[in-house]
Amino acid sequence: MHGLAGSPGTLIPRGRADIAHRTPNRLKHVNLQGTPVRILYIEANEDGTVGGSHRVLFDLVSNLDRTQYEPVVLFYQDNAYAPRLRALGVDVVILEEVRARERVIRRTGNRLTKVFENFATIVRRFRFLRQHRIDLVHINNSPATGNDDWLPATRILRIPCVASVAGDARGPGGGWLHKRLFRAFDHYLSVSEFITQAMLRAGIKSDRMDLIYPGVDLESFRARVKRTREDVRRELGIPGHAVMALMVGNVRQWKGQHVVLAALEQMPATARSELYVAFAGGLTVDDQPYMNELEATVERAGLADHVTFLGSRDDVPDLLNASDIALHASVRPEPFGLVVVEAMSLGKAVVAANSGGPAEVVDRSSGITFDSMVPAQLAEVLTSLVHDPIRRGELGKGALQRAEQFTVRRYATGVRHVYERMLPARSAGASHSAMSAKQDLRPLSQR
Repeated sequence: MHGLAGSPGTLIPRGRADIAHRTPNRLKHVNLQGTPVRILYIEANEDGTVGGSHRVLFDLVSNLDRTQYEPVVLFYQDNAYAPRLRALGVDVVILEEVRARERVIRRTGNRLTKVFENFATIVRRFRFLRQHRIDLVHINNSPATGNDDWLPATRILRIPCVASVAGDARGPGGGWLHKRLFRAFDHYLSVSEFITQAMLRAGIKSDRMDLIYPGVDLESFRARVKRTREDVRRELGIPGHAVMALMVGNVRQWKGQHVVLAALEQMPATARSELYVAFAGGLTVDDQPYMNELEATVERAGLADHVTFLGSRDDVPDLLNASDIALHASVRPEPFGLVVVEAMSLGKAVVAANSGGPAEVVDRSSGITFDSMVPAQLAEVLTSLVHDPIRRGELGKGALQRAEQFTVRRYATGVRHVYERMLPARSAGASHSAMSAKQDLRPLSQR
């Protein structure tokens, strides 16, 4: 299996080396003339929240070479990143109203109506791709989304379609057709070795995948720190001498906020009295019952003076900068865990679940991992860190160094390398940049 994209072992997918003959002549002509390739990025999240996938997409598009690629970004729901992308001159499309109508028909229509709607949706996608002169489609979330509408439309137009795999790693659900379409993309971009192994089990061949760790624009993220540590703590009512732990993530059961509360209950009173925990993240209507349970736990356990739920925040860099410990406690393996790298970029000691992507990101020099199914382990870790500021500082320094392995530049280079293989009619300069990608994106074990 490949390491990071562009490593010496990267292969052009078997049976797909002839993708050029499936690429329309228009695309070949455009590329040869030096006109930027138009790439459609599809962010399919529509649960009302904004998460890591939005951030990864924004950073990738922001770091594209506009002389080679012209991005078009499509969101299923309006969100804070849409105006930011437009400010960069990116063409942004919001499909919210269309998607709402499609969902109603698929939810309430009879069987014949649903079948007709499936075909009508593909036609709408086909028309969109042709109208916007799209040369390549990049699904930003998972091959479980877009495989029944965008993928067929790309097949009709004979343009490549690649999918990032950053969602549920349990493989395709649904019937046989959905499972077959899940395996029909031209190429897959895995965000961690954990996801890579899950995709192999789902039947995706290794030569149709590249492992490309997402990254953070380190300097840009650090520049978003606008307030001092003291000002933020004063706002939150946290004493200057106390240890502050911050957990960033939408409030939902699998993210593990309840694990943190259970760990606090099990900590010795002396350590717990010095620790203040803040949760930053929004929630959906469906997650409100879980939020009610968390608030009830805080009340029952007498944690109200040391736990606060901040809701959705746009000042996460400020909050992280004010904290001493960054928490991650997902009870279901996280595909990657961008918030872990963001915390590292500010030199914070990371305490993370020992499964999924975070277990690959966090090493012994930059953080501590624990079994999120055993809150007592987290209680022990937090107790030791509360009493050991020297250890917290050492982990923070290690985190700063480790963050350099997960930069948006590396991610963008790896993705560009995949595009070049999917678009073999690129100019001769592509081969040179591909060689650069191979040199820059070695597997972590080889650096």
